[in-house]
Amino acid sequence: MRVVQVTASVTGVTGHTTPCPYDSGGSFFQQTRKGPVLVAVVSNGPACPHDGIESAARTDNLAGWIRQAIHQR
Repeated sequence: MRVVQVTASVTGVTGHTTPCPYDSGGSFFQQTRKGPVLVAVVSNGPACPHDGIESAARTDNLAGWIRQAIHQR
């Protein structure tokens, strides 16, 4: 899989392992020395099989809100 676009809210990816439109919510992780880190979730994309760009909603721009919501419980 290859990242081909990055905007303020979306990461565009291509490759043979990208999800299909009904896979919304599926996760994209980056492996780090401390373990996997969630970087995006499936948003939408072309019908499968495809060679187009798959849109994944970034999570790094929501991390602060997610942490705050977790700690409020």
